[in-house]
Amino acid sequence: MELKKEKYLEYFEKSEALLKAADHMIYITFPLIKENRLLKKIIENIGEGAFNIIMSVLEHEQLYKRADISQDLKVNIEVFKRCSRRFNITAEETETILKVLEISEKHRESPFEFIRKDKLVMMSDNLKTESIDLEQLKRYMNIIKSIMFKVKAIYDEKKEYEFSQRSKFRQ
Repeated sequence: MELKKEKYLEYFEKSEALLKAADHMIYITFPLIKENRLLKKIIENIGEGAFNIIMSVLEHEQLYKRADISQDLKVNIEVFKRCSRRFNITAEETETILKVLEISEKHRESPFEFIRKDKLVMMSDNLKTESIDLEQLKRYMNIIKSIMFKVKAIYDEKKEYEFSQRSKFRQ
């Protein structure tokens, strides 16, 4: 009989896979094919990976009865901000993960997007624009990976998760 994985580990593994794919697209695929439309997929993966890290932390904290998960994303973000200290996540890293979620949300809701001068420009309903380039995505990716490693270290410290000898990411 196979043991059922804890939900927080499922979220963590999903996040790890999404971030690994985003990392590969940023450092291998994009420089090779130089297709700016890849920026859209990179944003999606980083955003979903960040969301899954947050949900992993919240599920972990709920398991130990230190937090409750709400249906409201804003409430969950506030709970994550409080819980993040326990995972050694700095205020700057917390702000970055929230910025990534915001950009990902703008990307999803954007009625019109286009590429201009190696930047993805997202236009909102009220015609405000926001642009993002590969260098910004690299910075966000590095900070999100740092958060992921901190969460992984806490899980590993508690012997709750079997980690492979080789890291899936370049550090």
